[in-house]
Amino acid sequence: MTKKVIISTLSFVSLIFFHFPLYSYEANLSGGGRVRYESISNSDFVSNVEDYKSFTGSRFWLNGDFKVSEYHLFFQPQFSRTWGLDEAGVGSTSGATNDPRLNVHQAYIQFPFLNMENVSLKLGRQEFAYGDELVLGPVGWSNVGRSFDALKAEMKYEDWQLDLFSSKLSDKNSTSPSDGDRDLHGAYLSGRRDKEFLQETDLYFLNLNESTTNPRVDLLAYGLRLKGHDDSWDYRFEFTQEDIDSEFENQGDAEVGYKFSKNRLAFNYFNASKAYNQMYPTAHKWLGAADVLSRKNIEGFQVKHGYQWSESLRTDLSYFNFSRQSTNATAYTFSGAALGSTTLTNKEVGQEFDLILNYIQSSELSYQLGGAQFLPGKYLKDSGYPDSFLFIYLQVLLKI
Repeated sequence: MTKKVIISTLSFVSLIFFHFPLYSYEANLSGGGRVRYESISNSDFVSNVEDYKSFTGSRFWLNGDFKVSEYHLFFQPQFSRTWGLDEAGVGSTSGATNDPRLNVHQAYIQFPFLNMENVSLKLGRQEFAYGDELVLGPVGWSNVGRSFDALKAEMKYEDWQLDLFSSKLSDKNSTSPSDGDRDLHGAYLSGRRDKEFLQETDLYFLNLNESTTNPRVDLLAYGLRLKGHDDSWDYRFEFTQEDIDSEFENQGDAEVGYKFSKNRLAFNYFNASKAYNQMYPTAHKWLGAADVLSRKNIEGFQVKHGYQWSESLRTDLSYFNFSRQSTNATAYTFSGAALGSTTLTNKEVGQEFDLILNYIQSSELSYQLGGAQFLPGKYLKDSGYPDSFLFIYLQVLLKI
């Protein structure tokens, strides 16, 4: 009886929706799928301990973009999976009569605020992608990615946009009393202009409030970002100053590139003080494909060369040199864990070589083959991590 009622109700709603539309609406569907094989050797930098890993991961997503007049609904279900991995509460899902779960990566509504022409509100689960994603990024490399439960106001004026946002990162008192939550608040001003050699100017203020720990942490961050290019030269620069409970930390990142013929040659310098909080950056983008180190107590440079063999084929070769900025703290893994000894005085953390090959078969389909080798420096060797780390991957990406 219940099934008949549900089917009848859905049939009636469908009839009303398709034959008697109440609004003029737009519906755009797009999506994508990515499958990537990864091989990781010696991630602990000790070759006599067996830690070889290899796996295939996939990420599939569908974008539902619906608009009625000025009102906007975006819904992005996502299926993320490591092939053959048992799922909690379900068990085996490959070759078994169990299916893995489907999740939602983004789901938000967007609409004009009080009918103001250049001010809109975006409410719900959404990605944050700002600047070069050194501080806030969606981590597109990940098989899950990063999104935020947030409220965001977007204000546009000529070539400028100001975003004001507040995100609830962890709610500890929604069902029972607790000491507090973890919240991220921010203001991000971005200018996009067609001026010679200065196309992008960003200013930002961020507040990360951590009340779930004792003592509580209140972080304030201020940043400036510049980016531009002409026919041959390009550059980017970003500096972030942090005030963490009256202790000041900072990071700087600058790159200059030159294009000639089918080549691009670039030099990148970066540093971050010993207690800098890297917040929510996009991994796998700036500090090497192996994702060994975080932007904390680090100093170094990158030299990279890209060559466009044809319209479809491109290779990128990079060399990284990493050191500790301060000998009073360890190096840190990308997750933030300490890496190395606190008693050593040498700074040389290591070197990394990356080679990435991109082949574009069509506007929808592309392939990428990549490899990275991290060679420990004197600091890691003296800390008991003497052997190199090797990472290889092959992926195919389809976007429709």
